[in-house]
Amino acid sequence: YLGHNVKNGEIRPSSHNINGLLNTKLPQTADETYKFVKAAEYCRKFIPKFSQIAGPLRKFVPTTRTQQKKGQKTLIT
Repeated sequence: YLGHNVKNGEIRPSSHNINGLLNTKLPQTADETYKFVKAAEYCRKFIPKFSQIAGPLRKFVPTTRTQQKKGQKTLIT
């Protein structure tokens, strides 16, 4: 149901969504990092300490429109 599997009263992310995240190539730009973090946030309630895990990636995520425009091509080093 809406990207989740519901079985025996338990809700889990669908294996399709999990495999999509696991098979994502390493982000190379700020824009790609933003998209990956947003996709991973979809499963955040199933990932213990998600904010601590994703925290280091957030420094690459653009927060203003100007940064977003620059971030589309800015390589992460």
